[in-house]
Amino acid sequence: MDAAKLTSLTLGLLHDPAFQPKRENLYETISTRFAGESDGAKVGRALQEFMDDPRYDYSSTVEKKLFSLLQTDQGFAEHLRAIINTGARQELTPREETSARHIRMANSLDIGRQEIKAGNYSIIENVRVNIKEIV
Repeated sequence: MDAAKLTSLTLGLLHDPAFQPKRENLYETISTRFAGESDGAKVGRALQEFMDDPRYDYSSTVEKKLFSLLQTDQGFAEHLRAIINTGARQELTPREETSARHIRMANSLDIGRQEIKAGNYSIIENVRVNIKEIV
């Protein structure tokens, strides 16, 4: 995933309530990285304002800085990818001698993990999972 796509996804996830509790980890990681920059105080305030209300003009400051860092700091980019890739988890676990039919699991974040585990003599049929992995 290129820096532009990762920047866009990251900024969107910072305001997605479905991404809890990872959102706080994502914010702390970005905040810590911004603090190490020469304009750390300025961009840190912009990040906080962006978190309070993404409609303010601070979003462009945060976006530009994040994009720049993702292009130049591969370790930081990989760390953000790791946080994002641990997204939502959906699990279906029918126990002993149970049935699970006509199940639909979709992930609106398009990231995370979906898993089906069946117990002894369980019946699972007509299951559809929908998720797109980040590469």
